Amino acid sequence: MHILSMTFLNERNIFASGYYYDSTGTKGIIYHTRDGGQSWRVVDIDPADKVNFIQMLTPTTGLAGTQYSLYRTHDSWKTWYTVLTGEFGYSLSAFCFQDSLNGLIRKRYKFLKTTDGGNHWIEWATRFPGTSVNKIEYSNRGDILVTLENSGFLIYTDRQILPRTRSNHSPIQSANEFLLYPNYPNPFNATTTIRYRISRRSRVEVTLYTVTGQKIQTLISAWQNPGVHQITFHADNLASGIYLCTMRVNGKSKTQKMILLK
Repeated sequence: MHILSMTFLNERNIFASGYYYDSTGTKGIIYHTRDGGQSWRVVDIDPADKVNFIQMLTPTTGLAGTQYSLYRTHDSWKTWYTVLTGEFGYSLSAFCFQDSLNGLIRKRYKFLKTTDGGNHWIEWATRFPGTSVNKIEYSNRGDILVTLENSGFLIYTDRQILPRTRSNHSPIQSANEFLLYPNYPNPFNATTTIRYRISRRSRVEVTLYTVTGQKIQTLISAWQNPGVHQITFHADNLASGIYLCTMRVNGKSKTQKMILLK
């Protein structure tokens, strides 16, 4: 089983999406737990594709997408239906909601916008010449922030896409000074590998927490040289559930969610 996206309603009620392999190929799947990861309900949602992203808009209503289809549910994925078809990106980074009604999704080189929780979608913006979109998100004041992968700057938007900032000292470049990759495998049973990258010599701290913020263990706290590093983590003494792996470098932090299934 491989987890690609997660959405938390609270510390116990969690949805996750991803895929697994069987003798016929790749199967898209959704997981749901009401007890913080102690037990999971499994939904086979797509017979031939990975479920790359999931987002719950209310405790029972949500959206999940593969590369070619966007699904919607009203009853916590007991039933679902298709609301969009076409080619989508491979991650939740090109899909976001401001609230339970208003959201955006990237459909190839275009953005589609919904104002009714994903039932209907209209074209909002066309392609960005010579680049691809890495991430979209809403700011605190409701503007839409678009991260362009190749040019490395943020486009701030109101009603249309207008470049506002392009700088060698942009927040994106600063954020890319270090990366914390998703652990693999995830979910895992007893052992998983945590990988991260730093762009310059830095003091690195990697710490494991419960979803309530309780510190479990500091996995590393040391100065390290630039490059990709990895930690093999053994969870023999931990119970099944959701855990948070946080990496801190130069006063900044990144966190990945880890699922332990025993």
